[in-house]
Amino acid sequence: MSAFQLVLSLLLHQKLKHSLALLSIAAAAMFMFLELCFFIGVNQSQAQLAHSLNADLVLSHREKTHLKVGSEFHRLLLNVCRSLPEVEAISACYTEAQYWIDPTTGRRSRVLSVGVDLEQIMLDLPELVELKEKLRKPMTLLIGKNSRPELGALLPGKSVLLNHQKVDIVGLTSLASNFSYEGYCVMSHETFFRLAGDPLQKNIQIDLGLIRLANKADLASSRLKLQNLLGEDVLLLTPTELQQREYRMVILHSPAGPVFGIGLIVSYLMGLLICRQVLFNELHDQNRQLALLSALGYSKNYLLKIMWFFMLFSCHAGFLIALVTIGLLLDDLSKRSNLPLNLDLTRVFLVYLGVISMGVLSVLTMSRYRSKIDPAELCA
Repeated sequence: MSAFQLVLSLLLHQKLKHSLALLSIAAAAMFMFLELCFFIGVNQSQAQLAHSLNADLVLSHREKTHLKVGSEFHRLLLNVCRSLPEVEAISACYTEAQYWIDPTTGRRSRVLSVGVDLEQIMLDLPELVELKEKLRKPMTLLIGKNSRPELGALLPGKSVLLNHQKVDIVGLTSLASNFSYEGYCVMSHETFFRLAGDPLQKNIQIDLGLIRLANKADLASSRLKLQNLLGEDVLLLTPTELQQREYRMVILHSPAGPVFGIGLIVSYLMGLLICRQVLFNELHDQNRQLALLSALGYSKNYLLKIMWFFMLFSCHAGFLIALVTIGLLLDDLSKRSNLPLNLDLTRVFLVYLGVISMGVLSVLTMSRYRSKIDPAELCA
């Protein structure tokens, strides 16, 4: 009988015991899926505005370490960029945290208002292009359709209070809430400044400057020319670099990132302990049978194969149970948390590697057990 056939016989012999063992491994794998999905989901939700930027370069103050920091730069610096022939268009982007009040419930929620230039739209939001004519009307805005339910019913035509001023919703965008804000409001410059208490737009400070290069312009050389022209007080970043900056903020400075990161590590260690205990219990329970095999002349390597087949089969079965279960739960969890929780091949593969490595490490740490199997046990 091959080692694999023997393992199948052992698994079918005590169905309840082995089913519980597989469910224990599946539970550890499920926790790994959840922690990994939440960790990535929190990062993606925090960087979704940066991800939506449709520009080649983003001008930011050097001290603006992430989008929540209010460091701004002079509007003149963005206008200077026009002097380079490599620059095709520029657009100013303003951001400010404001309070949203639902008139139906009176509940106050914190949102991020984003003021965009409707003449040079550099946000990859199809709804913004479609509804830009409606946004030209003062005190109108778009709100993310995946905002938190605390904002109330989000319907086009509804009026709400933003910064204690009446505004009208004219449409919905794909932007969702995150751990910092209940939602994103996109509006024209005029509406943004009215809400900020500066209807004459006297403020000469900009949060982000969006730069689109000409078709044949080289990104690296154009970036270097602009940086030399603008000086050291500002940074020129690509949208990807801006996203990575947001990721670093979440991982290093936000409580949400470390919580889910540490949770992922703990769930892996928990799974490793479970796998090791499952293997130990099986070897202990089957000690006499293994001793009999040793007495019949089966080598120590054959006993090691049994350990490998048993553990790898258990890990694969536990992983598949976890994958099916988390696939059924994740859509509902995503809707409840308003986070982009989904299973892609990268996440599935990472958890798969984690589960298999738990089994491998368990066998490696327990492989010395085969030297303790003694045929004398049969006489005990």
